[in-house]
Amino acid sequence: MTILNTILNIIQWKRLLYFSFIIFLAKFCFLFGFGFETILSFFDLLLFTVSCTLLYASTYLLSFYYHNKTKRKDFKKIELTSFLFVFTAIILGVYFSFKIDNLYFSIVFFIISLLVFTYSKYSKENSFTRYLVKSFAIPITVIFVLWLDEPVNLNNTQWNLFFKLQLIIVVYILLSFLNTLTEEIIKGIKNINKDNIKKLKTLPILLGRKRAKRIALAMMFTSALLITYLALYFIKIKFLFFAVILFNWLPRVYLIYSLIKSSTNKDYKLLLKKMRYLHFFGLLGIVSIAYYFKYVI
Repeated sequence: MTILNTILNIIQWKRLLYFSFIIFLAKFCFLFGFGFETILSFFDLLLFTVSCTLLYASTYLLSFYYHNKTKRKDFKKIELTSFLFVFTAIILGVYFSFKIDNLYFSIVFFIISLLVFTYSKYSKENSFTRYLVKSFAIPITVIFVLWLDEPVNLNNTQWNLFFKLQLIIVVYILLSFLNTLTEEIIKGIKNINKDNIKKLKTLPILLGRKRAKRIALAMMFTSALLITYLALYFIKIKFLFFAVILFNWLPRVYLIYSLIKSSTNKDYKLLLKKMRYLHFFGLLGIVSIAYYFKYVI
């Protein structure tokens, strides 16, 4: 395996693409798509997204390097690549701050860069802390985008619409956090034997398979309750009600059933694949809601 392939596997490039896609989806579906006048252009958002993605990728690379640097000498290239990613992210972040005339935001990029190095060096592999950090990545970034790109010069009708959109966004942000955290716990259950050999302190190892599974189930039930709340919020609007039920609630119930039935590593591996495929249905739910508010109301 070449260093390039190693780097692509370490940074989980598919997850990074999904991460970038979600940021642009939030902008397009809930801001640009409604014709709101906002602070950020799509080029500004591109700068922000690339900077965040590079910092995210460098976290994976540095964590891998610090935990495996004694195994192979050519892993030094991984460290250099991570430094290049961080440096590029800072440059883009500073340029982004100047472009939107928000200079203090460049300080945020410097602070986050320092946190990347600290977290990568001292956090333990597959620890619960890593689960939380990975789960917070998309929600926190989307919140930053909405905070930076809040619409301006809205009339009363538009403010009312934007308030409803914010409520929907909050629900989907919570779902994103719970989904990612649940997925990481299930990965820990699947890999419990390998992690035990490595003497890692993952949640399934600390609490056991059964308790970890109960926690994952509790999170899935919480997600289902949030989706139920969203569906009931739209109960008077048949299109939105059935869209939420079809694209969000039914897939969630199916995943809960699949998790209850899972008992072997093969079952958990298949469940993880199902979760990734069903993410697509969640995205269709977001697009359906945005479409209705823009073209039907």
